Amino acid sequence: MHMIPSPKPSLLILLCLCFVITVSAQRVTDLRWSADGGSTIAYKNNQLVQTDLATGNETVIMAADQFKQNGLNIKPAGYTFSQDQSRLLVFTNTARVWRYNTRGDYWVYTKSTSQWKQVGKNRPAQTLMFAKLSPDGKKVAYVSQQNIYVEDLATDAETALTTNGNRRLINGTFDWVYEEEFSCRDGFRWSPMVSRLLTGR
Repeated sequence: MHMIPSPKPSLLILLCLCFVITVSAQRVTDLRWSADGGSTIAYKNNQLVQTDLATGNETVIMAADQFKQNGLNIKPAGYTFSQDQSRLLVFTNTARVWRYNTRGDYWVYTKSTSQWKQVGKNRPAQTLMFAKLSPDGKKVAYVSQQNIYVEDLATDAETALTTNGNRRLINGTFDWVYEEEFSCRDGFRWSPMVSRLLTGR
């Protein structure tokens, strides 16, 4: 009878290191830099925590109860801040497209009013993709059902930038080949200086 040799200690250590690195990489994706670059922001324990890099001190900038809107618990699968950090854009209620969860719902939290607002609320649920705040934080652009939209956060006015999208003509995003070979998923960008949108079709 042949005995299967047990793994060498060095192999076990290597496997453990790979596991730790993988887990750490997943956690790092939740980190965001503060506007001044002196601290990081992370979503943990159901709240947003800012960590000062010089001192290591942690400050809760959004508590768990602030992620609730009329009984709805808005749990971020992803989030971004406006440039002045006065608004927070949250991606939630996600759905898978090919290999990644890139469809879902988006909400914007405005600090000055302590209010949440759903983006694209007139669109079908779980159809929004790649939402981005404009540089001035006043608008949000997103893809829904193969078309690109811009929404004014003050008036809720929604403008369709494209209307010809279908399963063969996709606006603002890429097909699976581009995703797999070139890591291209979203095909539009805000201008960094003005609230104009550069789109790809």
